[in-house]
Amino acid sequence: MNRTALVLAAHGSRNASADAIVRRCAAEAGALGGFDEVAVAYHQGEPSFAAVLDQIEATRVTVVPFMTSRGYYSEVVLPRELARSPRSHVVRLRITDPIGTHPTLAEVLADRIDVLLRQFGLCPARTDVALVGHGTARHPRSRLATEELAGRLAETTRCKSSSAFFLDEDPGVEAILDRSTDSDVIVIPFLVGGGSHGSRDIPVRLGFVDGAIAPPECAIKGGRTVILDRALGSDPRMTEIVVALARGEGCSRPRAGRGQGAARKTGDSRSGHASRLRLGTRGSLLALWQARHVAARFLAIGVDVEIVEVSTMGDRVVDRPIEALPTSAPFADELERLLLDRRIDLAVHSYKDLAVQSKAGLEIAAVLPRGSVSESLVSFGSIRLADLPPGAVVGTCSSRRAAQLRAIRPDLRTECIRGPVDDRVRQVRAGKFDAAVLATAGLERLGLLHEIAEQFPISQFVPAPAQGALAVQVRSDDERTAAACARLDDPAARRATDAELAVLRAFDRRDDCAVAAYATGSDRMTLHARAVSLDGRIFRDALVSECDPARLAERAIAQLANVHAELEVAV
Repeated sequence: MNRTALVLAAHGSRNASADAIVRRCAAEAGALGGFDEVAVAYHQGEPSFAAVLDQIEATRVTVVPFMTSRGYYSEVVLPRELARSPRSHVVRLRITDPIGTHPTLAEVLADRIDVLLRQFGLCPARTDVALVGHGTARHPRSRLATEELAGRLAETTRCKSSSAFFLDEDPGVEAILDRSTDSDVIVIPFLVGGGSHGSRDIPVRLGFVDGAIAPPECAIKGGRTVILDRALGSDPRMTEIVVALARGEGCSRPRAGRGQGAARKTGDSRSGHASRLRLGTRGSLLALWQARHVAARFLAIGVDVEIVEVSTMGDRVVDRPIEALPTSAPFADELERLLLDRRIDLAVHSYKDLAVQSKAGLEIAAVLPRGSVSESLVSFGSIRLADLPPGAVVGTCSSRRAAQLRAIRPDLRTECIRGPVDDRVRQVRAGKFDAAVLATAGLERLGLLHEIAEQFPISQFVPAPAQGALAVQVRSDDERTAAACARLDDPAARRATDAELAVLRAFDRRDDCAVAAYATGSDRMTLHARAVSLDGRIFRDALVSECDPARLAERAIAQLANVHAELEVAV
């Protein structure tokens, strides 16, 4: 007998309504067919994770964690408890990602936010979204699903911003109103069931009432409208997500091994040019956000894309400054190699991560509409740059950022901070650094704008050339893929980044100064470029306007050229 079973695995609760949500979803999934048996299991409740396999007859069992994150319960407790069953060794067992990590969830919540905006008459441009997750120090990944979903909501909703908050970690629920002082707020509990957290804990911490409420609830706080919505799990579309995960559809991070420099992908593996374009990306939260952003744009024009995760040297080697790595593009080399080997069809990069000189056989087929280009300070205690004490340690591995910091505050110390954007934020939050300078675009895309203590004006902190821009790279001989990418290209972003990168190339071989550049405008552009000595003592700015990007860069380079003589005299 080769029977199949679907098991919905939930944490469990003494709250009857929360358990009812899980059981209702299981019943609806069973009605849709595809499995001989459908069951539920609980960490706290009956049947338990350890006992559920003994209560079903199936030999092929798919377990869908009815949980929000890939944290302690889904990645530690659930596999451990299932393994205690005597039948765990005789059934073919597959555990999917939790429901809270499925990419469709951003669309589900975006639709719900639109309903709330209309229901309560809120203006999207003056409304912040606050996503409240559990968070826990017991597992480092427990908060990531909340942060990642907040980043996707920032892209898929019409609202002013979307940020992550937590019941058990900072920033806590109370910080929601402090961070949205001039906006209305929609608060969505990123929880499976309402329970006491959704109906009592969160509203009390927001100052709603002293007793339980029935969301969606509306209150006026400091002249702002605050909407507290129902918990995630109560949305009727959760059943669709459960079934999609059980069938292996749209899984965001398939569980498979990943070796050094190896690719990991969702979907079938086929040689040659597949019917779906294989999109290579790094595996960090920000890189995955970028890849999904590009994939969504392809989907909108009718092009199917599968995402292939790739481990790069820059991701693996985090104990040395980027400049000390034996390559000029540690976050791009492996992706470019896979492109040239035809193991992927295109790759998405933060444009500033690419080498100054393009690799033979590859080209940039699209530069997407640009995100924020500014730099921001994330600091312990949300202290602004001017208020950091003398000798405070600011984390950055960028010589450009370090040089401009020294020009503004020569009394500060800079030390290399490595890791993904979200991890660098956590290092500052943990007190390992007094502050760090990060690209605003990355914080925004991950839903971490609430972490910003200060956003620097361009005149004070000129960004890296191509900062905030996403580049899609293809093989030069792949006309089919290049043609598809061309439909995503933003001419204004391409012209601006062309001018900025031309300035960078002119100074590429100098190791005594750092270069920054930012161009704005469409037909006639203005370019602000800066060359600054590494100690921050000498810097020169160029501000020029032209219609032609090449001519624009030439004029800026000419104005910055005299900094060479000044640096040599100083030496």
